[in-house]
Order: sequence, then structure tokens, then C-alpha cells
Amino acid sequence: MRISILLLLCFATGVVMAQKRPITVADYDSLHAAKQFNFSEKEGYLWFTEYPQVGDEKVILRDMKAKDTTHFNRSYRPFVTGNELYFGATLKIASDSLRALKLKGKKKDDLPKDQLLIYDLKSYERDTFENVLSVKHTPKNLDIIAFTQETPKEKKKEEEKKEEPKGGETEEVEIVEEEKRKEEKQEEKKEEDKKKKKKKKLEGKHLTVFSKDSVSKFEYVLEYSIAEERPFVLFISEKVDSISTPAVNVYNANTGQLQLLDSGAVAYKNLSFSTKSNRLAFLATEDTVKGEEEYRLLSFSLEKNTWKKQDEIGPRLELNGHTYTLSEHARLDFYQSESHLFYGLRDTLVKFEYEKDTSILDEEKVKIDIWSWHDDEIATVQLNNVEAKKKQFYRASYNFKSKQSLLLTENLEHSLSEPRDFEHPMAFLSDVLPYRRSMLYDFQYPQDLYSVNMLTGERKLIEKEIVARVASSHAGNALAYYTLTDSSWNVYSFKQNKKYNYMLPDGLSFANELHDTPNLPGNYGYAGFTEKDEHFIVYDRYDIYALSSTKNELKSLTQGKGREDKKSIRYQRIGDYKDPIDLRKKWMVSLFDDESKVQTLHAFDPKKGELEGNALMAGVGLHGVATSSLSGDWMVTSFQNFQQAPRYDLYEGNQRLETLLDLQPQYEKFLWGSVEKVTWRSLQGDPLEGLLYLPEGEHAKESLPLMVYFYDRSSNTLHSFKTPGPSASIINIAHFVSNGYAVFVPDIIYQTGFPGKGAYDCIIPGVQEVLKNETINPAKMAIQGQSWGGYQVSYLITQTNMFAAAGAGAPVANMTSAYGGIRWGSGYARVFQYEQGQSRIGANLWEAPMRYLENSPLFYADKVQTPLLIMHNDKDGAVPWYQGIEFFLALKRNDSPVWMLNYNGEDHNLIQRKNRVDLSLRLSAFFDHYLKDEPMPIWMEKGIPATLKGRSMGHGEKY
Repeated sequence: MRISILLLLCFATGVVMAQKRPITVADYDSLHAAKQFNFSEKEGYLWFTEYPQVGDEKVILRDMKAKDTTHFNRSYRPFVTGNELYFGATLKIASDSLRALKLKGKKKDDLPKDQLLIYDLKSYERDTFENVLSVKHTPKNLDIIAFTQETPKEKKKEEEKKEEPKGGETEEVEIVEEEKRKEEKQEEKKEEDKKKKKKKKLEGKHLTVFSKDSVSKFEYVLEYSIAEERPFVLFISEKVDSISTPAVNVYNANTGQLQLLDSGAVAYKNLSFSTKSNRLAFLATEDTVKGEEEYRLLSFSLEKNTWKKQDEIGPRLELNGHTYTLSEHARLDFYQSESHLFYGLRDTLVKFEYEKDTSILDEEKVKIDIWSWHDDEIATVQLNNVEAKKKQFYRASYNFKSKQSLLLTENLEHSLSEPRDFEHPMAFLSDVLPYRRSMLYDFQYPQDLYSVNMLTGERKLIEKEIVARVASSHAGNALAYYTLTDSSWNVYSFKQNKKYNYMLPDGLSFANELHDTPNLPGNYGYAGFTEKDEHFIVYDRYDIYALSSTKNELKSLTQGKGREDKKSIRYQRIGDYKDPIDLRKKWMVSLFDDESKVQTLHAFDPKKGELEGNALMAGVGLHGVATSSLSGDWMVTSFQNFQQAPRYDLYEGNQRLETLLDLQPQYEKFLWGSVEKVTWRSLQGDPLEGLLYLPEGEHAKESLPLMVYFYDRSSNTLHSFKTPGPSASIINIAHFVSNGYAVFVPDIIYQTGFPGKGAYDCIIPGVQEVLKNETINPAKMAIQGQSWGGYQVSYLITQTNMFAAAGAGAPVANMTSAYGGIRWGSGYARVFQYEQGQSRIGANLWEAPMRYLENSPLFYADKVQTPLLIMHNDKDGAVPWYQGIEFFLALKRNDSPVWMLNYNGEDHNLIQRKNRVDLSLRLSAFFDHYLKDEPMPIWMEKGIPATLKGRSMGHGEKY
């Protein structure tokens, strides 16, 4: 009997395994994930979005009191109003219906538009509104929703076909219909006459204000804003009259009162309420020439439920001996107490003779870029930033009591970091102008740092010529900055006008201990300020420290236990992001174990410096906090490892209540695998780690092909779930493992001046270590990487023939030409990439020319015997695509098998899903041919001639 049972169990296991299958690219579309977990303001509701890779999202809304859920299909951008009376979401047309309409040739303008769903959380009634363009709602204490809808189009005459009378109708009916047609024609003529009298065509959209007691509609609305704490909606509309005239109105959703604030201007912009909703402001202009408008700023205050005009600024101001005009590109922000208004200024418009000359046709004007060595920024950076430069402004403040304006910035290039929500007056200003020329080759350029009082305009120098990253506080009593030049944290007290400098003792450092590029090391980050900004909480590699802002005092809150156990301890914010960190209460912290790569969550007492009890959640993998309620009473946690897709659990305090969503069941039908950590030493003797993924089932018993993928360091992702999906540039690990490949991902330590050799010294002995697993076939191995990984692939195949195939995405092949290249996405020169950055040469081209040659795969292309698949796209904004061309041509010239994929109009990594799907198919086909002896696809065998571009994809059909 025992034998029979064992046989039965084995048979059952075999059946289950037989039912599993490798995942395919076609399976990706239906795979689901989750995002955007949120609690409502009063914590009565929780919602999140579940979505497939292709198809319709749905929002799951959970009533925290009733403990039930409601699903809203085809919904996105969900929200709950401040008093939790309404749930709202935008509804899309079903994706399959939309696709069907497109296949029928429906034009974009004729396709159905989004809808707005408003769901009453008390009565469970639903209202749906068509053609919705934008939605805003009151975030606190009110339940008002404002939204715009597309203005219905006027039907063209040819579309207004009248229905023919049905058979059997009397002559009398025909006569009546004829009379109706005559009347309709007369009405049409009247309407056309009205339109001719109008100075311009009416614009704007329909605005609806939805509340518990009313639904109000307003036509031809151009812009609108909703108050945070009062029932007001401010909007700009065109006055529907014999003449179309813009006007600014404010509507009280509680009383139904509509108040006209201003009219008669050519245009209005930048509607803004103060946080307390007792003041509002906007811009107005009487100018008609686009680009030459000069704006006035109008402000109103609320008095006995009526808005009264208070102040008008501009259109021109004399400040500090200079004439400015108001900028329409600056936000209008009120100080929390409503005593001040912050706005933007620009220089008055100057027109040059050449642009004013009306005797020159536009086609006769010279179009030229002049590159000058005098320029702080090279021409490509300037050209990329033209529109941004046009929108730059000087920041100014207006004091409602004194009726005076102050200029807060005196140069358009000054970066003013304003206080969040304007709850306090202190800001900091960064000035990089004296050092901007060095930005050509130095991306860690210095700055001069100042404090600025937004109310008084007082400015104080904090520190000059520092290479630093700055963090501001909520309370506004201090700021902190990390100085890269000495790896120290500095806390500056605004009250004391004093800086406290902190460095760790005993050989410890705030700097990244694994830093291996020829620049200054960064830090391990920070948690933020405590109450009243008395302490700033920062990290080193393992522990947490409190830095005082009132005296020179540094304290290790974790007492070195993180370093002792080789576990990185990090503060986990629970509750409102505005709340300061409380040193008197217990925290939640995460612990990441360097050895096991497991992340757990724990209670921590910062006063005692002790972890309390065991981990809050069980399971070997990565535990995290997806979100929490504002009070911190509720929390959604996440858990995952390679064999467990993300699972989201609801907690009340430390008690788990239920699983909200488990993404694992959808993967149970697929063959999967396992992952293990591999250790070895580089050829330089450095200890290294890597990850080896192995397939499950019958595949694991075969002679496995091996894919080697790498970038920098990846071993900390040992327990990360690898979501199958179409590739933007690299192999999908889950896909290849499911399809019978072993995948090895090694860590790499680089040597300045020898990046190629550094990669070789780490990767090759790592592969040799993996080959100790006898299930892996040493004759069927391949390497693949993208960008920096693509460079390393290209270099390695010039140094070894041990790989049967290779894939390189956006590879740099020639460091001498790449050094002088442009990152077209930003316009910046690639010089810094080699002198200080990831390419790690550590010197300029003239200081170390041989390093540039020795590390360039191009100059060793004649050594390559490994078949190579390159992807390099013609709109690559990071690595110029001529780098891929150079290597392709070099290999072709040497008769080495090479293919290059150029997805037209695509960037460094693929954006469009159709292209990602195509790349996934070609990566699989390429490696399956060389590592699994599958037939060579037609696109590899013959290519796709330009004459067949867009007609055949070359996957299966022959030509």
C-alpha cells in the first residue's frame, strides 16, 4: 500500500509538472501587476489599481469599516473626496472596443473619450459623465468635484441628413415636415449671422461642479482651480455674448452663488487659491500679439462670503533699479498665513533690428548656430533648453500689508528651492554661475549656497564653492547638505546662522564604501528631520545616526549593531509624509542582510537603540511598506522573492488582517525556476558575488545553455521577483529561465583606467565558477548587456571566444569618438562620462590616449569570432547611434557574423510596446539558434531588404 501511495504521489507530481509550460511572449499581455495603494484622508477607505500589461486597469476600493471591496473596471486616476462622500475615477473605453474602432478606420477625434465615474459611498449610486478631459476635487473636509468635458462639436451640414418619412405616412405629414425644414434653415441662417458678428471663435470646454446638493454647468471654460478648504471653484470662461470676451468667475458650490471677478482682458492665466482659501489671484493681459503679452496680477480676498478685489501688480515693476514685467510661467503661491504672495518676473521684451525688419521674408532669414569657446554651455545644451530658458523667471514676493514687492532672485540662473507648501519662510538658493564652464567635463561641479528669507528677502551665504547635495526641512529651522569633497554631513541652523559639520569616527564614513568610479563618492541617504528640526537622521552603510542642529552632537541610534551584523538598517516612514520623525516613539525599520539578501521589517526603539522582537512578517525574501494611512494605524506591506510574485497584505498596527492581492497564482501554470548566490574571486583577488538562475522540471536535467547578463552589481536582488514582460533592451530573466536556460548575473568591480579589463577580470572567472555546475553546457554560452553592459559585451568578445553568441545594446565601440560625442537627450558633451563617470578612464583624451584605444572594442574587431546582435536606435539620447554603426561596419569589414537592429525613432531603451515585443522575439530567436540549435530565422539568414521594410518582419515567412 505504501508503494502504491508513493507511486500515486509521483504520478500526481508528474501530471502537475506536465501541465506547466514555458512562458511565451504572447503570455505577457494578460499578466497583472498592482500599483498606487492609497488611504483616504480620514482613513475610511483604501484603494489600489490592478492592471494587465495590455488591457484595462481596474481599481479595487476597500471600505475599512465594512471590510468589503468594490471593483471598478476600466478605471484609473481614482480618488476619494475629503469628507469621504464620493469615490471618483476616470473610465476608459474598453481597450478591445477601442482597437476594433481603430481597425474600422475611425479617426482620433471621432473615437469615444474618457468618462468620469462618481460613486456615492453612502447610497452606492453611480453617476457617469461623458467626454471628460480633466478632474479636480477637494482634498479635505469637503466633497466637491469639478471637471471639464469636451465641447460638443457643431454638426456639418452634410452630416445633418433628415430621416425619410416611413411608408404609409400622409401628405399632411410631408407638408408639416417641409415647414419644419424651412424653419430650421431660417434658424441656421440666424445662427450663422451671429457667428459672423463674433470677433473670434468661442473656445474652451464645459465645466461641471458636482456636489451633494447640486450639479452646476458652465460653458466654454478655459482654465479652472478648486479651493482646498472652502467650497469655491475659480474659472476662466469666454463670455457668451454677441462678442466673445474672457471673464474670471468664482462659484460657491454650497450656495450656488456665481460672482464675476473680472472681464474685458484679452486673456487670463494662472488661477490660484491660498491654502486656507481666503485669498485668490490670477494674471490678466490686454495685449493681443502672442509672445509679447505683459500681464497684470490681480488679487482678491474673501469678506463675508464675497470676494473683493484687494491689490493689482504690474504689468511693469521697478525693483532694484531694473524694470521687469510679470511672468506667466511662474506659479502664484500664497504664504501659509496668507500675508504674502509669491510670483514671477521677467526682463522686459527687447526686439532686435533683424527680427523687427519686415522687409525680409522668413524664408530669407539665415538659420545658423554659432558654437563659441566663450559660451559657458555648448550649443547643443543651449538649443535643448531654448524653451526652458524662455520660461525662466525671477522670483518675487508681495506683502499684502505693506503693499511692497521684493526681488528674491537677481539672476535667472539662480536655483531657488522654495519651502514645501510655503509653511515657513526659509529657502535656499544655489548659484553655479561661477563654475558653469566646468560642467563640460565635471558633473560634480561646485555651487555657492545661500539662505533666503522669502518674506524679508534677506540673503546669507552659507558656504562658498561646495560640491554638495542639499536637503531642506518641513519646519524651516534648518537645512542639511552632504559635502562630497570630504564625505561629511553638515547641518545649518537658520536661527543660529551656524553650520555643524559631522564626520564619522574610527574609520567609518558616510560615503559609499563600494564606490568605484573616478569621481567623488556619494552618501547612503537620509530619513529626514525630527520635530522642530532638532536632529537630522542619516545613514552610513549599515547604521542610523542623529545629527544635532543646535549643538555639535552626533549620536548612533543603532549603536553600531547594523555593522556588527552586516545588516543595513533603514527608517520606514509610517503616516503623513509631513510629520517629523519622532525620537520619542517607536519606529518601523527595515533590515537588509548583506549575506542572505533578505529584507525584513521590525519595530525599533530609537531611545534604547534596540530592535523589538522578531521580524513582523515571515518569509525569506523582500518585505517592504507599500503605503500607510496618515495616522500610521493602517499599513499595506509587500513581500516577494524570485518564486513568489509580489503579495500585498493589510496590517493594523503589527497585526496582519488579510491579503489584499497575491499576484502569484497567475504564474503557477508556467515553468519557473530557482536562484542561488554564487561566490568567487576576481583575477585581481577581490571577493565577488553573483546570481545563478536555474530552470525547473525536465529542463534542469538537460545540458543547459547559459545566458550571462551583467551591468554593475546585481547580487542584492537575489530575492527580487522578475516579472516577465517584453524587453526594452535586455534579456528577460524569467522568460529565459522558463524556457530552459540557466542565467548568470555576476557583480563587477572596476579599475579606473581599465574598465574593459576590469569587466573581464570579474566576469570570466565568475563564468568558470558557474561551470562547476555540470548541468551547464560550456559550448552553449552567450553574453548580453545594454548600454554600459553593451560596451562590456563588445569588449569581452574581442578578448575571448568562449561564448557561442553575444548581444549588445547601444554599445560604445570607439572611446575616442564617443569622448567627443553628444548625449543628444540633454545636449551635454560625453566628456565627463570618461573623465569622471561610468566609463572610468579617469583622464582626458590627451592625458591618456592609449587608455582610450586599449578599452575600445573597435580597434580589436579583427579578433572577434562570436556572432553578435546589436541594437542601437537612431534617436538614442544617451549613446550616439553611430557607435553601433562603427562596430557593425568594423565586424562586417572583417566578415564576422553581425546584425544590427535600429528601431526607427526609438531612444536608448525602447518605449513602444510593439517594438519591445519584436525585440523579445528576436532576442529569443537569435540565442535559440546559437545555444539550442533552433533554425535560423529568415531575418538572420537574409536580413530584411529595404524594399520589404514594413511589409515583412522576417520571423517566419520566406522571400
